[in-house]
Parts: sequence; C-alpha cells; structure tokens
Amino acid sequence: MFLTSLQLNHKKSARLSILFSVVKQRIVGRGLQWSALLFFLFFPFICQSAVKTARSIKPILLRCASCHGNDGNASVNEAYPKLAGQNTIYLLKALKDFRPGIKHGRHNASMAAIVNPLSEQEMIQIVNHYASLPTTIDAAQSDLVLLGQQLYRGGSFVKGIPACLACHGPAGLGNPFAGFPRLSGQHAAYITAELMAFRAGTRIDHEHQMMSAIAKKMSDADIVAVASYISGLYS
Repeated sequence: MFLTSLQLNHKKSARLSILFSVVKQRIVGRGLQWSALLFFLFFPFICQSAVKTARSIKPILLRCASCHGNDGNASVNEAYPKLAGQNTIYLLKALKDFRPGIKHGRHNASMAAIVNPLSEQEMIQIVNHYASLPTTIDAAQSDLVLLGQQLYRGGSFVKGIPACLACHGPAGLGNPFAGFPRLSGQHAAYITAELMAFRAGTRIDHEHQMMSAIAKKMSDADIVAVASYISGLYS
C-alpha cells in the first residue's frame, strides 16, 4: 500500500506529537519531583521561621505592657492611651510616626526605641493583637457631660468647632478605613494631653493639620469636658 504525500505528512505529525507528549510528561514529571524534593527539604525551615516570627513579638508585647497594660487598657497610668480595640490602620500609622525622620511624626524617646527596630510584619502582628482585645469604658464626670456632649455631637457654631462625631462616629468607634481613631472609652487624661498638644502645635500628625486647626479653637474647659465625655462614651 502506497501512502500519499498527505497521508505521509499526517503520519509524521502523529509520531512527532506522540514523541513530544512523552518528552513533556518526563519533563513535567521531573519538575514535580524536584518541586516535591525542594518542598520537603525546606518545609521544616519555613515552619521554624513562621514560629520564630510568631514568637518574636512576645518580648515586644511585654515592653508595651509596662505602659499600656497586659490587656491594652492602660489601667495603671491613665496618661498612657488604651490600645485595646483600636483601629488597625490608625495603630499602624501611630507606630510608624514614632520612627525618626518621619514627616509629621511624633517625638517620644521610649516609643522610638521600641518601634525603630521593628519590621513591617512585626508591627502588623502587634497592631492586630491590640485591635483584637476588648476595650474598657471609663466614667465621665457628671458635671462635664452637658458641655462635652454638645461639643462631641454638635460642635460649636460660634467658635467654628466641628462635631467630633463627624470623623470619630456617634459611638466614638472612629473610621477604620479613613484611619480616624476610636475614641470610645479612651482615658480623659490622655485625650486632654493630646488635644492640648495639638493646640500648642507640638503634635502634628497630618499634613492638613486637621486636629491642630480644631484644637486651637477650643478653650481649656472645652478640652476637659469633651475628653471626659469621650472617656465614658460607649457603643
């Protein structure tokens, strides 16, 4: 039987296709074998590295606890902020702001010493840890509630002070996506100190200086009242 030119080419193509498939299977098979071998060789080191990373923040958290408490609610000294339940984006920015050379950063030698050596992953782990903790709520002073509530919920048209809830929410839970912090239950002493720092210009944590512009319109009585109201604000 004689094969036509077309049949011959078809037969050659079939043989070449079979040969290519065999070669491909061998290459893929060897590739999978090498991948499996590499996986089993390096898997223990990957696990050890993950465990090491997870354990590495424990000593850092102990240092954090000396001021902010084991539960993140800074119950020993109310001059330090509560970190428990705080929004992650805000907390991460706050940590980075203590690093040297940051524009509109914050200056605190103790915090800088802790934060500067941290990797991005370590900071994220720390932030997630504190964000997951429950927040305690303080008690507002009864004689300051009226003024504090007015400023927080309605601001002051006369002084040009916007309502705090516009950014921090009616219940003081902040705006996680915008990076506005949770205020609900925060210590009045800390809020007072920070508002006064914004007013004095010693704290500027945003290029538009929103908080500085607001705080400069507030009197001492305004600051103390709204700080007290915030400390007892709960969702």
